[in-house]
Amino acid sequence: IAPGGTRHPERLYYMYRNKLLMIRKSRYFPRPGLAASLCVLMSAVRILVSALATGGVGEAAASFRGLRDGMRGRTGAVALSRP
Repeated sequence: IAPGGTRHPERLYYMYRNKLLMIRKSRYFPRPGLAASLCVLMSAVRILVSALATGGVGEAAASFRGLRDGMRGRTGAVALSRP
């Protein structure tokens, strides 16, 4: 269990996707594309380190899918397969 909650794949998917959607829509960032790209880079490193440390392949896959969908601007509910 991670600090602040559990690491369910669905939770991780929405966390990473929604973070990117907020960056892209926010007027706080003068260059949202650059901010989103840096977020993806830093998040990818974090996901990889976590996957290597815990062996959480399913969690990493859901997280990367969230990053991909966030960059594509996908919104709404998504069906994630359960192992």
